[in-house]
Amino acid sequence: MRQRPFASSARFARVLLPMLVLLACLEPMSGLGQPARVKSYELDVSFRPDSASLRGRATVDLDRSGSPDDEIIFYLHGELDVLAVHCGEGEGTSLPFEQEKVYYRSDYSLVATHVIVDAPGEDLTRLLIEYAGPFNPSRARSPSDYMRIAGDGVYLRSYGYSLWFPVFLEARADEYDVSFSRVTIRTPLDLVPVFVGERVKERIEGDERVSTWVAKDVPIFSAQMTARPFTLQEDDGYFIYSLPDSASREKAGAILVFTRRITSLALARYRAAAAPGQVHVMQMPRYGDISSYNVVGISGSVWSEFDPATALVDPRGWQSGWATRTLAHELIHLFVQVPTPLADPLWALAVEGFPAYFHLPLLAEIAGEEWYEGYMVDVQQGYLDKRDSGTDRRGRRLPAEKPLLELTPGDLSRYKDRFVLADRALLFFDHLRRRMGKAAFVGFTRDLFNRPSLDAASFREVVLEHLPGAEADLRIWLESAEYPERLRIAE
Repeated sequence: MRQRPFASSARFARVLLPMLVLLACLEPMSGLGQPARVKSYELDVSFRPDSASLRGRATVDLDRSGSPDDEIIFYLHGELDVLAVHCGEGEGTSLPFEQEKVYYRSDYSLVATHVIVDAPGEDLTRLLIEYAGPFNPSRARSPSDYMRIAGDGVYLRSYGYSLWFPVFLEARADEYDVSFSRVTIRTPLDLVPVFVGERVKERIEGDERVSTWVAKDVPIFSAQMTARPFTLQEDDGYFIYSLPDSASREKAGAILVFTRRITSLALARYRAAAAPGQVHVMQMPRYGDISSYNVVGISGSVWSEFDPATALVDPRGWQSGWATRTLAHELIHLFVQVPTPLADPLWALAVEGFPAYFHLPLLAEIAGEEWYEGYMVDVQQGYLDKRDSGTDRRGRRLPAEKPLLELTPGDLSRYKDRFVLADRALLFFDHLRRRMGKAAFVGFTRDLFNRPSLDAASFREVVLEHLPGAEADLRIWLESAEYPERLRIAE
């Protein structure tokens, strides 16, 4: 079944809304078998901002031991179409396939192209997939879903956001690490591409810029793709991509120095195994504050306001130092993320609660404990005000408070950066730091973040190993919405 790509964002919007109701009914069809597991990708993708489109070739090595013997299932963004599927090393043998549009919650448009390839026998483990189509803006989910290909650049993420290469996962499944043995990105000359992993080389071919990347064992969620008219500053494995104006280039130097300092502290205090060969920081458009393995994006407003020399002076007041905290927060993701099952009660706290807090002890080492103490008092007051009023600082209605271990993946967008994960989680970890003491807390964080995996049970075990006798307090913090006076920060 061949589907014509949507020709424009207007048409996409007109088609999308009525389709969602219909496609929701088709969602069970996307589970006609468990997708194969990817061992490695090789991608060659040409991005065409003038037509808001891409054309790609993906060579995929698969482990089919857990998938049906007679078919291979994968997904692409709903505006993309598969042009051909070949087996083996070359293009000599074409495989029959079917494709249809289905409701898919792990794409920013809520629509994916569901592809079933007729591939009998487990011996067929290498596919060459050719595909093409546009990426238009969508308002189907959150305003922070900024994904698109447009005249000013390419702004795509990966599984969970925008499927710009074939993804062999059902919606909202547990992700896993994959290797990108070679990624070739082709853009117009004025756009500098950023993938993830290691930037190997870049060359000019006619009117194209060709960039080559390699990424070994990275979470598939992290395979973002950005291309803008960047100016690059590089220093010993640190790559800072700013827009070409003088003010943006000037900020890039300060961001480089700060990035070095935060990452060196994070390696010493948190997940040592996370040490990447390169670190990439990009100046992004609005809503572009992201962390994707060793690539960090910060929005233009954060970039322009960044000033570590003065930003941390005033600990009181939520606007003070927000740009510095935002960059530190995005940088810290890599060092505090431990694989946690999606269905486990700890998942939301691990994915957003950990990085919401653990840049703060590092900033305390830079700015001093007085700054940290004042900031945490402000966090506490903000939390108490929200509990009393049911609204945030801008007067917007908040969701009902839920215990930290009752937050589900579906709750994440409503609570992160707003409530519970943005305040109670911080107060909980601050409580552990105060009870353990700063030196013992470092031992706790090294133990916690260097584990191969984590769930609610093992998290409790680690806490109690470093803070014996804290069972009752843990139950209050994690399983209730209580905030008794004895757990509060004394002002």
